[in-house]
Amino acid sequence: MSTLIAQLVEPNNTDDVYKANVWLLADDSTVAAHTSGLEIAQISPWVKGFSWQSKVKAAAMSKLALIILPPAHRVHVHLLKVNKGQAKYLAETIPVLMESKLGQSIENTHFVSKLIAEHQVLVSAVSRDQMSIWQALTADIDAFKKSMIAPQVFLHTLFDEETGSILFLNEIYRCEKGHIFSVPSVLQQAGGEISKTLHVDFLVDTLSKWKSWQGVTLLSAGFAVASSRQMSSRFFKFTALALVASLLLVCAGLSYQTSVNRAQAAYIEKKGKTAFLALAPEEGRVISLRRQIEGRLRSLAATKSSNSIMYSPYRVLSKIEEAKKNTPGEHSPELIAYRDGVYILEWVAKDQETLDRLRQNLKQVKLDAYLDQVILKDKRYVGSYRIQGAL
Repeated sequence: MSTLIAQLVEPNNTDDVYKANVWLLADDSTVAAHTSGLEIAQISPWVKGFSWQSKVKAAAMSKLALIILPPAHRVHVHLLKVNKGQAKYLAETIPVLMESKLGQSIENTHFVSKLIAEHQVLVSAVSRDQMSIWQALTADIDAFKKSMIAPQVFLHTLFDEETGSILFLNEIYRCEKGHIFSVPSVLQQAGGEISKTLHVDFLVDTLSKWKSWQGVTLLSAGFAVASSRQMSSRFFKFTALALVASLLLVCAGLSYQTSVNRAQAAYIEKKGKTAFLALAPEEGRVISLRRQIEGRLRSLAATKSSNSIMYSPYRVLSKIEEAKKNTPGEHSPELIAYRDGVYILEWVAKDQETLDRLRQNLKQVKLDAYLDQVILKDKRYVGSYRIQGAL
């Protein structure tokens, strides 16, 4: 079975589209082809257009395994210590153990976990909304089997007391108190000395040693439908007894109601996409309706704001200081930078509510502030803001 590895690259602007760095592996796990900055919709045509005469046979396309590497900064990866009782009920205990480590609601968080030692578990957590976006983005990529694994997962055995930072696939990673995270680009110069540099051959070697993705792939539980081609293939190999069992499950009330709900959701989504393209035909196609609508609204707001007033850097800094004074609580800036027409703020606060109030106060002083990300670091919340528009 051939393997396609796709590393998703999140756009800096909401109006732009996701792209991917892709590697096509032959049956012997050697890299047959590689390209960078490929749009998601172009991946399947790129694979089909590849010359199959050298290392990969054309028939292998029907059994292509897709491994998706999502943006690391969107996934929380932790090494947790558990006792014997907790290890028996990971599905119930992991959300409780992770609640204090996340800067987001656990009710809207998707968890996967794998027991890697008697008292240690590897946990990956990501927003359900973000999972839906990635699933919609990659739904049209032709593959027999699909998996989605956070890049940090491959590094969990490499960190020790002497290891500072690891450069893996052009991103820097650190591990602090069991939390494996990517260092934001604006902070990479302060990320410390690079202890190890790893390329795609390390990833390929690690994948060849794993026997199962269970517990590490994010495409599980409610998101396992991404491997529909694999399930369809298995369906045609079922015995007569399995067919009878399938019919009984289809007749069950809960399964029927679920199918009806999914059909209604698909119909509503189709109507929404049609209406959106009617209002914004220049979009061409819809990949993520929610994200594209938010992008259009933000772009419109930024355009109106930029047409009305232009602020000098000194004026922007004074407004940031004004918003800071208007925000009660314990908080302070760690970084203020300017790049490509966007001001980037890194702000530390005692709680997430203070970061939300700061965002509101920034808007009150006519700064178009967007809270891009919140992480929990050393018992403090670090918020990453983008300020654009009337600047």
